Amino acid sequence: MTTKKREVVTVDGSKQFGIKDMGEIPGLMNMETHPEMKSVDTNYVWQKPLLRVLICAWRLSLGQRLDKGVYLFGPTGSGKTSGPIQFFTRLGVPVYTVAANASTELQDLLCQQRLMDGDSIDFPGPLAKAMEDGVPFLLNEFDVMHPDETIGLNDVIERGETYVPGLKRTIKAKPGFIFIAACNSNGSGDHTGSYHGVQEQNISLLHRFIQLPLDYLPRAQEKKLVDARAKEIDPQGIAGEIIDKMLDVAQKIRSAFQGGQLRDVMGIRDTAAWAQYALVYGSVKEKDDTPISFALKTTFINGLTEHDQTVARNIAQEVFGSLFP
Repeated sequence: MTTKKREVVTVDGSKQFGIKDMGEIPGLMNMETHPEMKSVDTNYVWQKPLLRVLICAWRLSLGQRLDKGVYLFGPTGSGKTSGPIQFFTRLGVPVYTVAANASTELQDLLCQQRLMDGDSIDFPGPLAKAMEDGVPFLLNEFDVMHPDETIGLNDVIERGETYVPGLKRTIKAKPGFIFIAACNSNGSGDHTGSYHGVQEQNISLLHRFIQLPLDYLPRAQEKKLVDARAKEIDPQGIAGEIIDKMLDVAQKIRSAFQGGQLRDVMGIRDTAAWAQYALVYGSVKEKDDTPISFALKTTFINGLTEHDQTVARNIAQEVFGSLFP
């Protein structure tokens, strides 16, 4: 069985992204069976600055050599990961994704070992595979890695190549490769005390990125997304005034987080999950609790510290009154 070669094709941007006058964008064909191809979220709501950056980086990566990575930073649940994944999936482009931690080393991303017939064999890691496949690589929590490790990405980003000792060869990126970092900080460290483990990154490395801050969706867009998520569970969805109150709670929790009163925050996916589970729990009646209250507790509040649970419950009770016993 022969595998079809990938082809660069033209995609109607307005049709794929639901935004007028987007024009044509390059896409890929024959990548449907790639193991890193993700699924399209038909209800995804776009942030236009993010689209602008990704379109620019993608065009450059396919034509002229892209000598910068893309650095997306912002609060939890603001679309730093889902945005690039949904963008490229709509263009038929697989994305390699890895979640970093404090012990992640660059060589872990470039070379991995497997045990075969009792012997340890070196294979290309996910970053090396993305380079050789000519597709984006997205590293979540990039800013928790030690700067002594991340500085090794200079050649990967700027020159599109790096020598991998374990493989005993130089990996060279094909057109289409983009290094994307998704972080809570802008690389200068966490000055809020909200994100444990964030490290200050090397300035010379940060200069090799296009940097874009992301925030939560404007209220009208977030309401549209939450409504769409609710209708995935029940076509009738949730009453608009209830969604408005859910968004009020989310906003107050975000303000409390920014003010240092909470150590965790409600992202967009948390608000959407709250709406969905409120519908699911509605099918099981409980006289001492309401579906709205139980859903928020199980999707967000129960995972907080005792102090933060009290703060979050007080916020919800202030907004919902008797609906949140």
